[in-house]
This record gives sequence, structure tokens and C-alpha cells, in this order.
Amino acid sequence: MTVKLEFPSPLTFDRVMETRSVVAHNSLLFKIPFEILSIIAENLYATASKKDLANLALVNSDCRQLARACQFRSVKLDASSNSEKLLGLLRREVIERRHNQGHTRNPSLGVCMRHLKGNIQSFGEAIRNAIPRKPGRSVEDAWVSDDDAFDSDEEEAERWEDLSELMKAKAENHRSNVLFVASHLPHLETFEMDVADWNTALFNHIISSPSIKNLTFRMLKVQECAPTAVYGAIAWPLETLDISLDCEESFDFFSEGPPVNISENYSTILKPCSTSLRSLKLSHQDIANGKRSQDPISFSLKFPSLQYLDINEETGFDQSALRSLVLSSSSLSTLAINYANKTTRKLLDHHGQIPSLETLVLHMYKDPGERVALEFLKQNKQLKSFAIDGARTVSLIERTLSLLTTFSNLSKLSLAWKGDKIPDSSLIAISKLSSLEVIHLTAGRQQGLKLDWLVDHEPIRHHLGVLRNLKRIAFTRDIYSYPYKGRYVPYSDYLTLQKQNETSHFKFMHSCAYKYVQEWPFLQFLHIGLISVHIHRGERQTRFEQDLDVHFSWMRDMFGIDRDSTVWR
Repeated sequence: MTVKLEFPSPLTFDRVMETRSVVAHNSLLFKIPFEILSIIAENLYATASKKDLANLALVNSDCRQLARACQFRSVKLDASSNSEKLLGLLRREVIERRHNQGHTRNPSLGVCMRHLKGNIQSFGEAIRNAIPRKPGRSVEDAWVSDDDAFDSDEEEAERWEDLSELMKAKAENHRSNVLFVASHLPHLETFEMDVADWNTALFNHIISSPSIKNLTFRMLKVQECAPTAVYGAIAWPLETLDISLDCEESFDFFSEGPPVNISENYSTILKPCSTSLRSLKLSHQDIANGKRSQDPISFSLKFPSLQYLDINEETGFDQSALRSLVLSSSSLSTLAINYANKTTRKLLDHHGQIPSLETLVLHMYKDPGERVALEFLKQNKQLKSFAIDGARTVSLIERTLSLLTTFSNLSKLSLAWKGDKIPDSSLIAISKLSSLEVIHLTAGRQQGLKLDWLVDHEPIRHHLGVLRNLKRIAFTRDIYSYPYKGRYVPYSDYLTLQKQNETSHFKFMHSCAYKYVQEWPFLQFLHIGLISVHIHRGERQTRFEQDLDVHFSWMRDMFGIDRDSTVWR
């Protein structure tokens, strides 16, 4: 199951008009069926400058509402000056609806919104950049030099403190207003928030929303007591949920009170929506040094509609919670899970096959040991996609590849090797997987800025050339040698390289891509050196479309899973 939430289609004209009559009732434009009108507006929006759609909005109130359906279907509120003005307008509309039986006097802007993202990061950056510094110094200098980028006298320290307090107050006010607006937008289906306090007020704001189906919280700061639903045990028709609970800063570390009950918090949010969820991603952070040790996370629920489950960063679930999440749906097709954890591995190996499973991602950043049996993998030969998330030893990977030779449906594979190379023996093992159409390969250190896989593409093309059906290939954490002071040295900072020389890296990657295109006649996509190359084949020539892609947008399309770009880089 692949869930794309970022850019929904616009609402049709009749829905954004909310039963209002067309003012320009003689206009031929509004005689066109509403579905066709939406297509016309979206084509105007797709133009490079979007000026045509902006001009359409100036014609009259009807045309403005038609244009708004495209322009404001997806909105990011980042606490900038413009977004604060928009947030103020949306808040006034909500208040007007509450006092006017759900109606607004004028055509509403908020009624057009289907996707809302609340993120205060850009405001934080603006505040940070406004803090006085020494002449010629940037904030980044403080991170790369022992010489402080800021003046250290008492007056400047006070200004720093004042600005920090301003940012904190601004953030709290902004988040409060975003949550208030989001819970009252009539057609909002997808809501994303960066940081919020997980409390009763937030829970009841969200659970009472009339239309939200997809919900993401990057960091929910957990209180000592789990929220309670004011509205009682009501059904909450969420379809997609992605939350990360944070327990590190939500209470006094040296408090003598009881530890946060993560089980209770998970149960509170999952119980009302467990029957409707189709996609679920869970993670949490506990006290780092273990002073507040947390009991295993336990709950017993049913998720009968679940198709996508990502708990690959979690190690705290007990057998009851794992059974609820992994084994209660007969439709589970995508599973990303921490196989290095003994409790998890014991459950999976004992249960065996999940017939509906098509995509499996085994998280293995902690070494499970070379003698791990991989029983769960052995029992699921119906898999179409398989990945090991985390660099592993050659012996474990090649033992895994030996098992995969019996997987006749396997078309997608993602693997990472410990060390600074991929040995020929591993490439030969991959070459035996004749059904492969998509591969992602990487080696070396998988986190942080330092890369150490000086890739050699010649043996890769040589050994994998027999896989004639390959359509998409991706390499990450790969580095290349460039001339420096008369000799060639590895260079991994491609962003800086681009600033220094506008074309050198693109040209080199273009030449590498050309060799891959010659080797594989059906190749459509190649990600190499942080550049995504889309390959367009014509009767007379092959054309490349190259883009610097530091966020790895291709990962979801290729494998149906989201991964952090800092890991996949």
C-alpha cells in the first residue's frame, strides 16, 4: 500500500461553493460540468508561472473560488508573516461558522483545504538568524569552529535569551491556533504537525474533527498522564496515522513521580481508530540514560484493515502488542519491523508466513548475530519486495541472498554492506535473482555526513548485467574521486561541489548514467551521487532528465516505504 498525502486533487466547484448560487449565472464557463472545471483549473495550476490561474481568480468571486480550490488544497503554515495572515483569516472563518450555524457570509477559503501542514521551523531559523553576531560571522560558524560566532558580553546574552523566549511564546501560540483551525476545517483530510504537547485538549481537538483521515505528528511530547476523550468512546475514522511519542522533555527528569506509561498513551490514541486504520507508523523516545526505565509496551487491540505497518525503530513492544499490530489483519501487505530485537524475532519466527505480505523491511542496525536463523523470511517466499535496513556483514547478506533465490516473485531488493565495498561474491549472488526489476545498493557508514563507499561501477555492471529486466537502480552513500591540487581525492560533499563548480558532478554522473543505459535496455530511472536521473527513450535518441534529490523522494515510489534521508543519503 502506497499512501501519497502531500498533494491531493482539488475539490470540485460545487463543494467549495457550499450550496451558494453562481453570481455570474450567464457565464458559459460555469455551464461546464464541475469535474471538467476542476481539470481546467488544475491544468492552469500546472503551468510554470501559475499566472493564468492567478488571473482567473481576479475575474469575479466565482472564479476566485474555482482558483482557490487548486491554490489552497495543500497549505503549509510555518509561522512566517504571510502564513500568520492566512492563519488569522482561517481562524476568523472558523469563529464565524461557529456563530452562524456552520456557514460563512462570503465564499470560504478554508473550505478549499484538504491538506494542512503546521511547521514552525522556518520561523525558528528566522529568529536564529536575527540574533546579533560578530561582523562577517554566520550561525553555522559556531558549529564548525572553536571561535564563537556570537558576541559574549552580557547585553548580547540577554538579547539571545529574549529572542529565545519570544520564539517559544510564538511557537506555542502558533501551534494552538493551527490545532484550533485544523479541527474545524470542513474538508481537511490530511493534517501534519511538527511538534505538539500530547494532552487532553489536543486529543479532543483532533478526534472531533469532521473529516481528518490522515494524521502525522513528528513529535508528541508526552505528559505523565495519558489524555482522556471528553466525548467518550467514539469511533475515530482515521485511515493513516504516523506518530512519534517523545518522553524526554515532558517532565522533570529528577522527579520522584511515576514514569510515563507509554502503553496507556498508545492505547488512548489507537483504540478509537484501530478498526479503520490502513496505514500505521509508530515510534517513541524514552529517557536516554535509563533512569526512568519503562516496562514493555503492552496493549491488546485489533487492526482488521491494516495494510501498511512501520515499527522498525521500536524495541519496546511485548508479545501482546506485537500480535495486535502484526497479526490481527488479514490484509497486511507492507511490514517494516525491528528484526534485531529478540522479542520481535521470536514472535515472527514462531508465527511463520503472513500470506498477504508483499513488502518486508527488516531493521537490523543492532547486529542480531551471524547465526540468526531468518526463519520468518524463509516462510514468506511470496514476497515481492525485500530490504535490510542497516548495514550488515557480507556473510549475513550472502546467506540472505541464498534464501532469496527461491523467491520467484521477488522484483525489488534493497541491501547495505558493512565496510567500504560490495564484494564480487555478493554481486554474483544478486545476479541469480532473475526476477529483479528494482535494486537499491549501498555500503559503508549509513548515518552522518561522512561517506566512505568509494563505489566502483564496473564490477556492478559486469556482474548484474544478466538481470535484463532491471528498470530502476539506486545507489546511496556513494562517493567519487575528483581532481584536487594535481591528484584525485574522494569528494562526498556534492552540495558544496555544485556551488564550486556548477556542472562537474552533473557531467560525471551523466557519463556514469549513460553506461548504465547502454547495459540495461529497459532502465527508466537511476539515482547516483545524490542525483536522480529519469531516462526517456525515443526512437532516435535517449534523453536524460537530471535533478539533485537530497530528500530521496524516489524511495517511496520504488519500495513503497518512507525512509529518513539522513539514513539513505
